[in-house]
Amino acid sequence: FPSHDTGRNTGWVGPNHVGELNNNAVLTEEQVKEIKANRKYGMGKIFAEKFGVGVVQIRRIWQGKAWKSI
Repeated sequence: FPSHDTGRNTGWVGPNHVGELNNNAVLTEEQVKEIKANRKYGMGKIFAEKFGVGVVQIRRIWQGKAWKSI
């Protein structure tokens, strides 16, 4: 189990590894803000292609299920 007090990136995704700090994050906070600000019909596919993620991920951002910290 990784130590929590080393301050180094251990690959463990814990409560302090949200958003861009998560090693598996594809999107940046700025991209998520852009996605959230432009929730319009047809934009999901455009954002998915633009940022290299799936349409489902865009939908999860809009629904507040992903990137809750933004």
